[in-house]
Amino acid sequence: MKKLAAYSVVPELLVDQKFFQPSLGPELSYAGYENGRLVYNEGDFDYVNQLSAQQLLDPRLYSSGLSVKGFHHLAVRGPQNRTAVVTTATYSVADWLANFSFLFLLHTFFSLVCIGVTCWPGADTSRLSAPTSAPRFSCFSTLAFSCPWW
Repeated sequence: MKKLAAYSVVPELLVDQKFFQPSLGPELSYAGYENGRLVYNEGDFDYVNQLSAQQLLDPRLYSSGLSVKGFHHLAVRGPQNRTAVVTTATYSVADWLANFSFLFLLHTFFSLVCIGVTCWPGADTSRLSAPTSAPRFSCFSTLAFSCPWW
C-alpha cells in the first residue's frame, strides 16, 4: 500500500479551492506516469489503449491541453520524471443542443429577428392579422427574460 500511495495522484488537493467544482470530480480521470510508463490511473478513461506515448511527448499537452477523440487531456510534469494527466470528456454538439440556456438564447434571438423584420419601417404588414393572446404572451415573456431592466 505504501508503494502505491507514493505514486498516487490526488489532483483535488492541488487545485485552489475557489476554482474547484465538486460536481466535476466524478467526470475526471487521472493518470500518473513515471519515465513515460503508466504507474497509476483512476476513472473511466482507458489510458493504456487510448493515450499513446507519442501524445505524451506533445508540448500542447502540457500548455493548453490536447483534445483527442472526444476527450481533453492536460498534463503537468513533476519531479523525478513524473507526469500527472487529468482527462475529461469534451462538450459535444449534442450537449449544446440539450443545454436549456443555449436553447433559450436561440429562441430569444429568433424571436427578436422575427419582431425586427415585422416592425421594420416599410415592411408590408397589411397581410398580418392581430396576434392572439398566446403569441403576445410569448413575446412579452421573451422580452421580460432577455431584457429585465426594461
